[in-house]
Amino acid sequence: MEHNLAKWVDYLNENGLSAQVNSSKPSSLLFNCNASGNSFVIRCDIGKNFPWELPSYHLEERKKYDHLAHVAWGEDGYASICIGSEERFAVNFDFPEKIIFESFKKALKAVDKAFTNPEYNYSELKREFREVWRFHIRAGNRCGLYYGELPSIFTEIEAREPLKDSRGLEAKLAFKPFSIKGRQDAVISSMSNNRRLAKGKAVFVPIDCEELVIPPHPNESIKDWWKRQYSNLNIGKKLELARYSRRNKARTFYAVLGVQYNDQATAVGISFSSPTKEKVPLDYANIASWDAQAISIDIISASNMLPRSGSDTSLNEKHVCIVGCGSVGGFAADIISSLGIGRLTLVDYDMFKPENLHRHFLDACYLYELKSLALSNQLNYKYPFLNAQYKVERLCNIEKLEKYDAIILATGNVNAERKFHRFARENNVRIPIITTWLEAYGVGGHAVVSTIGKKGCLECTYLGLSSGLPELSNSLNFIEPGQYIIESHFGCGGEFLPYSAIDARLTAICAVKLASSALNNLIVDGKSLSWKEESSSAILNNIELTHRYHYFDMDNKMNDIYREECCECNPKKNGNRNSL
Repeated sequence: MEHNLAKWVDYLNENGLSAQVNSSKPSSLLFNCNASGNSFVIRCDIGKNFPWELPSYHLEERKKYDHLAHVAWGEDGYASICIGSEERFAVNFDFPEKIIFESFKKALKAVDKAFTNPEYNYSELKREFREVWRFHIRAGNRCGLYYGELPSIFTEIEAREPLKDSRGLEAKLAFKPFSIKGRQDAVISSMSNNRRLAKGKAVFVPIDCEELVIPPHPNESIKDWWKRQYSNLNIGKKLELARYSRRNKARTFYAVLGVQYNDQATAVGISFSSPTKEKVPLDYANIASWDAQAISIDIISASNMLPRSGSDTSLNEKHVCIVGCGSVGGFAADIISSLGIGRLTLVDYDMFKPENLHRHFLDACYLYELKSLALSNQLNYKYPFLNAQYKVERLCNIEKLEKYDAIILATGNVNAERKFHRFARENNVRIPIITTWLEAYGVGGHAVVSTIGKKGCLECTYLGLSSGLPELSNSLNFIEPGQYIIESHFGCGGEFLPYSAIDARLTAICAVKLASSALNNLIVDGKSLSWKEESSSAILNNIELTHRYHYFDMDNKMNDIYREECCECNPKKNGNRNSL
C-alpha cells in the first residue's frame, strides 16, 4: 500500500493531535507532546508492510531523559516505546490513519505515565529489570546460559567459554553449579563439551528485592551501576563478597546476578576483564581496575521454563509410569514430559523397527533399540529436568506400584490391561490408572482413568449399555465387535492395525489430559475421554460403526464411567462376573 503521509497527518491533526511529516526520514511522522511540564517529540516510523504490521514509536533525543519505564534506547535514534505485542491489536486495514491514531495513543500513554507517576516508573523499571539491562548490551557481546535453579546464597559456579565459530548452544557462555553432574540432556551436553575452555572465575550473587537498585540509566556505565548496587547490599553479603575478593585473582571474571522482585526471579550478568591478574571485583575497593560489560543471561530451569510453556511446576514432583511404548505410549510420554513431569518410568520389551517409524515419536537413529530404552534416552535429551528411566518387564511383574503417582497403560492388549486392573485391585494399589487405546481406520480413540476405592473403573466400560451385563467389547468403542480390522503386508508376520500418527497423538492427548487432571486432583472418580473423526477408510472397508459413534458429539469432554451394575465397584453384584 502506498503511504499517503499528508492525508494521514490531516486526519491526525483533525482529531486533536499535533503531527507532521518527518522531513529528515522517509515514511516517518513526528508528534509534539507534553506531560508534567516536559515537552517531547515522539517519532512514528512506518514500515513497508504497514498497515499489515504496526508502526514503531520512538522517543526523540532519548538520552536527554533519565529512566523511563517501557522506553528503550540504543544506537541511531533507536528509542522504542513499548505499546504491547501486535497480537493484542485488532485493526482495520482499510483505514491506516486510524491504526496510527490508536497505536500512537498507546505510545503517548506509556511515556506520559512514566513522566507523571514516579512510583509507577520506579516499580516498572524493577519489574522489567532484565529488559532494561539488555539495552546496555553492546553488539557482539556474548549471551550466557545459566543451567539449574537460581541459588539463594552466594555461590561459586562453573563458567565455560563458547566454542569458536559455533552456532546455537555452542555459541553461548555456559554457567552452572559445580554440583550438577550426570545429566544427559542437550543443554548440559553442550555445556560440558570438553572443547569448551573453563576460563576465569564466576560467581552467582543473589540480590533480594530490598537490595535491588533500579537498572543502569542510559548514560550510566555498568561499572558505575555495579558500584551503586554493591553499596546497597546488606552488610553480611558485602562481607562475604569481600572475603571472596581478597582470596581470588583473575583476568576474566563473571558475575551472574540473581534479581528478585515481587516473587519473580531472573538473572543478568556482568563480564569483567583486566589486562593483569587482579583481585576479583566483589569489593568496592577492587572494582576500579576492571572493565565491565553487560551480558544477558537465559535461565534453563524448571521453575523458569515450565510456567512459560503452559506447564505445571507441581508436576515436577510427580512420578508416572507408562506401560507400552508404541505409538500411543510414545506420544503420551513426550506430551506428559512437556507438561513438566519430574520422573518417568517407561516399560516395554518390544523393539523399535522400520515399520514403526512413520507413526512413532522416536527418531530413526533408534531403530532396532528397545522402545523403552530409546524413548528414555530421547526424552532425557530433549527435556532438561526430566528423569526418564526404562524397564523391561511384563505388566503384572512391576514391583512397588505405589511408588508411582499414576500409571498409563498403552499396550493395545485388552486382556493384559484388564488383568492388570484386577491385579491392582487385589493388591489395593490406590493410584490413578489410565487405560488408553485407539481404533482402526482413524475413527477415534479413548482413554479411561480410575482409582481403586473410587467410583468408576475400567470394568464399568465393559458392561452392555442396555443389558448392564459384562461383555468382551468396550462400550466406548466406535467399531462394532466381531469384524476383521487387521491388515497385513506380505503375510501374518506383517499384520498391523491401520491407523496414523495423527490418530496415535490424538489418543495420547486424551490419556495425558486424564492423567494430568488426576495428578492435580481435579478429578477423583472414574472418567472417560474420547475423540472421533469421520473415516472414509472405514466406509471403504465396509466397517460397521456403533450407535455411540453415530451420536457421539463429546470430543474433549470428560464423562463419568461409573455403572451401578459393576461387580468390581459393587462387590454385591459379583454374580455379573459370571455372565460372560
